[in-house]
Amino acid sequence: MWTIWTRKMLKENAMIVMNQNYWKSVIVTFALSACYGITSGIQTNFTSIIEIFTTIPLALSVFALSIYLSMFIAGFILIILVASPLQVGCFKFYMTARTAPGNMSMMGFAFKHEYFNVVKVQFFRTLYTFLWSLLLIVPGIIKMYEYRMMPYLLADNPSITCDEAFARSKAMMTGQKMNAFLLDLSFVGWHLLGALTFGILNFFYVLPWHQLAIAELYEVLRCNSTTSVDSSGQ
Repeated sequence: MWTIWTRKMLKENAMIVMNQNYWKSVIVTFALSACYGITSGIQTNFTSIIEIFTTIPLALSVFALSIYLSMFIAGFILIILVASPLQVGCFKFYMTARTAPGNMSMMGFAFKHEYFNVVKVQFFRTLYTFLWSLLLIVPGIIKMYEYRMMPYLLADNPSITCDEAFARSKAMMTGQKMNAFLLDLSFVGWHLLGALTFGILNFFYVLPWHQLAIAELYEVLRCNSTTSVDSSGQ
């Protein structure tokens, strides 16, 4: 049966799950935020590398470039080999917490199940999103939402191929990218309120709730996608 979802429905369901797994959700979200922080730092580092050639003399730029490039490579390896699989594990926790008591060991899920495939799929997802972002901001955002369900698909099936992960995420997000964006937008007020508490409210309330709401979205889109396939096959 096709499920029609609303932001209110997803957020209410996510709140129930968070209340049932509060401290575990906070800890897992803290780990996930660290992953995002590493990724953001590497992107900033890449921007700094580009600026080197336009702001300082060539002799100094070569020296600075070697330092920044080393940091960029080391950070990129950290993202691909550690942060990306950990991200999948965090999403696995959110997904399983919907129907059973949350198990924090799920954070290590991708390190134990098809690790190299998870790394490969996450690598290409990160690479393609980054390359699209270099073109223009809007295409980058669109692709970010198009690829958004890939880590969840890996958490569901860590052996999924790269092509299938891209295709399924694209199919699930077709006609839903704006709705997903509005779901994120509905948390902006909460994030701003959290900023007034120096991030305390965000870490202990807003971010876990937000991530669990996205997990609810994945489940709805997954079920609707399965329903569409079954209907087309009849």
